Amino acid sequence: MASELKVDNISEKTSGNGIALSNSLRLKSYTTSEINALTGMSAGDTVYDSDLGTIKLYNGSNWAGMSDNTFLFNADFLLVAAGGGGGGSSGDGVAGGGGGGAGGMLEGTSYLINASTSYNCSIGAGGSGGSQGSTGGKGNDTSFNGFSADGGGAGRDADDNNTTISSGGSAGGASGSSGGAAGTATQTDRSVGSYTWSGFGNAGGTKNDGNAGNFAGGGGGGAGGAASGRTRGVGRDSNISGSTVTYAEGGYGQGTSNFINAGVSGTTNRGDGGNGANNGANTGGGGGSGVIIIKYPDTYTISLTGVQGNTTTSGGYNITTLTSGSGSVSWS
Repeated sequence: MASELKVDNISEKTSGNGIALSNSLRLKSYTTSEINALTGMSAGDTVYDSDLGTIKLYNGSNWAGMSDNTFLFNADFLLVAAGGGGGGSSGDGVAGGGGGGAGGMLEGTSYLINASTSYNCSIGAGGSGGSQGSTGGKGNDTSFNGFSADGGGAGRDADDNNTTISSGGSAGGASGSSGGAAGTATQTDRSVGSYTWSGFGNAGGTKNDGNAGNFAGGGGGGAGGAASGRTRGVGRDSNISGSTVTYAEGGYGQGTSNFINAGVSGTTNRGDGGNGANNGANTGGGGGSGVIIIKYPDTYTISLTGVQGNTTTSGGYNITTLTSGSGSVSWS
């Protein structure tokens, strides 16, 4: 229980022993706006700023903070967008579909967080796999407080020439029959205010890899490298979670032989692209959903609104993994 002190003078009972309080002493608390509106102060007046978490002293002309904002701390971030879906086989069942592009990746370090602020965030859902004669779906973006990782480009169905839908964080693979070029990788570094987070995304592959027979779709690009023919682009490793995990691998393109996991979906919360469909009446795999991972001091507790996730603790840090939804987070 806090103490209330109502005296004009306090003196020592025994000279030289100092003055001790048996309970905590609570200063009058105001918001920053309320402090700035105060009148009639004298030099030496002291209050607590509840917005900044610091004691303020009036020096005769201004309120001076006794410390920096005590609600501020640094956090590291990994944002991975969702992967694109793999393309379906051609309408006549002869040619295979392109692999979906991986979701774009963003990495940010030492980002300043104010515990009293809510931060908007969203985790992208994976693009759907394309049915026979249909292009896969583009992956959805993952975002945090203005930073955005781009959803992966769709793997094109074997007959498709639409390079727009196959463009994305990493690009989807080219169509196997028509041979249209793969889409464009759109993920770049992203800046918000004075902070820049590093972005990773790469190109999709071209058609007709000789190792997959005729009419083979191209592989999807990955965060760690471009696709080569029907072979997917590799992902990128991160150890922000406390162990090394590979995120954002592209999907394999398929042809008429030597199939590689045709129609298999990307891994959930890794942002992988879905594999294309092989020839025949087949459907491409769906893209893996995205993820946000935040590493911050374990002296703070996170609250989630509208998003789902979990938190582990290691080496003095909390590591929160946001797995789905759209909403906000804050700390206390």
